[in-house]
Amino acid sequence: MDDFGLINFFKLENDLDKFEFATNPKSCGGGNDFKIYALYGDKILDIALIRIALDSGVTDTGQIKHEFIESFHNEITLTNLGKHLKIDSMFQSKYQDATLGKSDIKECVEALIYASFKAKKYKSTLEIIRLLFQICKDNDLLFTNPLKRLNEIDPALRSQFIIFPLFGSNNQKLYYCVFDGDVYEKKHHIRSEEWERKDLAEADCAAKLLDEIENITLYSSR
Repeated sequence: MDDFGLINFFKLENDLDKFEFATNPKSCGGGNDFKIYALYGDKILDIALIRIALDSGVTDTGQIKHEFIESFHNEITLTNLGKHLKIDSMFQSKYQDATLGKSDIKECVEALIYASFKAKKYKSTLEIIRLLFQICKDNDLLFTNPLKRLNEIDPALRSQFIIFPLFGSNNQKLYYCVFDGDVYEKKHHIRSEEWERKDLAEADCAAKLLDEIENITLYSSR
């Protein structure tokens, strides 16, 4: 999805200034507008997800929190959703010299949600979020806690995860996680992607391990 596709998807054809605010993070030279857009989008997203859950017949608050809010509104899902929408490619073509982090992609999704809300109001934005949620369901992007599943297989596996720090561009501290051990009498060596938080690196590594040993994908990090 190129710039034009994103503009159409978020219904910003007549509000290109808002699209520019929502796709210009600080790492790309943007100012405070992007952070404000992402902050508003963050709040709108939870409200919309509750509405989507209720409209689907789910009224249990625990189920709404787990299956709708927590599974969708997290850095892993929104980063992978952003990649699915080609937001990372858009950034790379638009800001060739910029160094992008996963949080930039995640916050861009949130900022675009607020840009749509500001341009078209809640009803239209709700339908966009409904589409985004369905995209995640259809493409197995919704996050399921892989560490919980690994604990069911063997509680000792968690102790074999090792987290390593490193420094990215602009001296930004990042983390990756490595698993090097046996599962079901087979050796596995797994390395996560680089994340800005230790828990996300560990979850990424755990999901990759599960993908390998069970041939299932809990979320896509590709």
